[in-house]
Amino acid sequence: MAPLRDLMSIMTEFPEYSLVCVSPGNRITGFISAYNTGEGAERHCAINEIHYLRAEMFLMLMKAIEERAEEHKMEYTRHREYFDVIGGELVNKSSESPSIT
Repeated sequence: MAPLRDLMSIMTEFPEYSLVCVSPGNRITGFISAYNTGEGAERHCAINEIHYLRAEMFLMLMKAIEERAEEHKMEYTRHREYFDVIGGELVNKSSESPSIT
């Protein structure tokens, strides 16, 4: 239950960075939660968790978070890290690409 409690805590503290996709049948088909971290020039937006069913949903959720970060003058960097269910290991394919200068 701790991971769910942590996720809900972040979603209530940073609602502007917490988005949920719902299908016409009221089923959750994806969500993203992010939070602000750091102080001053080190302040940035970090994605805590993202789940989605289709690739276009991932792009939509990421675009929404990037737009919110830009509105709040936040810098962000993209890192690609995920858990490979079949291989049973954490895969890290980091390719940093700063978006706001």
